Amino acid sequence: MKSIKYIKIGLLAVVLTIQQGCNEDVLIQEPDHVISESLVISSVEKLQDLLNGSYSEISDGSYLGRTLYKRAAVKGTDFRFVKTTFNPRDYEQTEYRYEESSNNNGSAESMWLQCFKAIGNLNLILDNIETAEGNDSEIQQIKAQALALRGMIYFDLTRTFSYPWIREGASAQGMPLNLSSTETITERSSLGETYEQIITDLNAALNEIEDNTWEQGSTKYMTKSGIHALLARVYLYKQDWENALIYSKEVFNAKSEVDLMGLNAYVFDDYTTESLFELSITTENSVGSNGLGAQFDLRDGGQGDVIATQTFVTLLQAYEG
Repeated sequence: MKSIKYIKIGLLAVVLTIQQGCNEDVLIQEPDHVISESLVISSVEKLQDLLNGSYSEISDGSYLGRTLYKRAAVKGTDFRFVKTTFNPRDYEQTEYRYEESSNNNGSAESMWLQCFKAIGNLNLILDNIETAEGNDSEIQQIKAQALALRGMIYFDLTRTFSYPWIREGASAQGMPLNLSSTETITERSSLGETYEQIITDLNAALNEIEDNTWEQGSTKYMTKSGIHALLARVYLYKQDWENALIYSKEVFNAKSEVDLMGLNAYVFDDYTTESLFELSITTENSVGSNGLGAQFDLRDGGQGDVIATQTFVTLLQAYEG
């Protein structure tokens, strides 16, 4: 009987210990691999890591890694979509036939979400970079990079999800302008307001960004000439021909004709003399057969379900000749 009594006392002690240990502070714990937001935003080093992560988000297959350029190709006149037997990607037909709806939008939703995910990271950087502890020069460059990338993303969203400027001008529907990490805007601004914000971000970045170095690999990050090129394109889409020419000349002044590779000497390498800013797709961030290259090429496991029209091929051959 004594042994039973001791067992009961022992069990009671264990239960009391568990109950005392299971208070709210003990149960609500962050996983070991999670870094708190307060630690990230107070450190220039951690904000640089977040910026690097933003570059990775931008090169994702749902954005620059595939969807942006694929949508433009299949919706234009130079390429067409071919339904294949293996992995036919029926959702691609939705975009090819201009049959998007709220219930079936092809890859539009994934691109929209990916872009605003990256914008959220960039807003967190911009809201905190100037108060973070670290080198002043590094702070300036991180801020410039984040501003330029946010302007670029909004430009890509605008030319994908808004009418072109020529249709209704500034009064057309633009993008929801989320410019803070603490506030979410869902209402879409006007097209004029959207372009104004894009230009503001790019000009602010231009004032902060360091001069071009043209060192091998330097263009894997946004460059001054990369921003000039973006501004030239933004003004071109906005039909502001004068400013488009001004910023185009800035690019030509930085990269002369001698930097261009001839047709017979062209090499498909990363960061060539022609590069202003580029995001490389490597084995680490490639999406394989769902990648942009695989959709345009049958070789090396590609699917080749987006092909050039004969009219476009003939035009290229005429140019080459």
